[in-house]
Amino acid sequence: MMTPLPLALVLRQALILGLGATSHACVGVLALRPLAPALLLAPSPSFSARRAFSLVELLTVLAIFSILLALLLPAVQAARESARRASCANNIKQLGLAIQNFESAHGHFPRAACGLSSVTGDWCLSPAGQLVGYLDDRPRADAISGAGHSLRDSDWDRLPIDAPPVLHCPSDSLAAGRAASYRFCRGVLPLWPQDAGGVFQRFQPHRPSDVTDGLSQTAFVSERLIGTTAGDNRWRDPLVLSSVDSTALTADCAAANQLDPPATPSAVLQSPVGSRWLSGDRLHVSYYHAFPPNSAWRDCTGRPSMSGLSLMSARSFHPAGVQVGFGDGRTVLVSNQVDLAVWRAWATRSQGETAATAP
Repeated sequence: MMTPLPLALVLRQALILGLGATSHACVGVLALRPLAPALLLAPSPSFSARRAFSLVELLTVLAIFSILLALLLPAVQAARESARRASCANNIKQLGLAIQNFESAHGHFPRAACGLSSVTGDWCLSPAGQLVGYLDDRPRADAISGAGHSLRDSDWDRLPIDAPPVLHCPSDSLAAGRAASYRFCRGVLPLWPQDAGGVFQRFQPHRPSDVTDGLSQTAFVSERLIGTTAGDNRWRDPLVLSSVDSTALTADCAAANQLDPPATPSAVLQSPVGSRWLSGDRLHVSYYHAFPPNSAWRDCTGRPSMSGLSLMSARSFHPAGVQVGFGDGRTVLVSNQVDLAVWRAWATRSQGETAATAP
């Protein structure tokens, strides 16, 4: 027994047939023809089963979406990195302004990495620690001033105060807590205990008048990746060598980097490099221009008991280079392919190099 069609379907079919029977297409009463029983009982095409996607069609659609995702993902990642790089540049610019304000208040730039004192044998407060009050971070500045430590005090290394967010580069996933991404230029090579040529030297604070090469031609601040606890990351962690002085460290570092296969760390540092923002230890606060930005050569440090001996270079995860803050307050992204002579000339304050033309 066949099931009768719904009334709405009967009326629709009747309307279609009735339109064919009218003599004029005008507004009026439609004359409906009688419907045959077979027509009333015929199944409607609209109720027939719809055809599903085939496997080929489904795979084609997935392939199209995959291609679109492959095209869009690099653009999204590049946009995110561009935003992170801009944030990093802004951090260095704020540090540059803080240095200028510090100089206006004290008549000199902050002291840097004291290293081993010939008198007390201790470390000093880092330049970043001295600048906190000029970074609009009054709570941290009050905590530091209320800690009861002198400028040259080894206890700064253990003070449990997290670094201000302005010291964290967003492109470095390890930049958090007490770590600091930014360092202060000491010169081209570690010449401890002699003057390395840069603005931020051991014990002695410098003034703008000491920067005869020009503030616009002298690097003040750059970035470096935070070290790991394992000490085996070639981009983050230095080689720990047995060097006993700066001259030996430079030669030993060059020799270790030319070994095939490359040298591996002979020891693990007690604290990863850059992990103590308040410490004046050079491992955490200084960098040099001996190597170009993001050099394939690994950085080096002396034996753990002589961690003041270190050869740290500017490093970042920015694709094109590193951010550098100059003495006049400008922040520039310096390419990894920068001319090494120019790069080294920017590190000194009064050598009179003519090749140093800051971008």
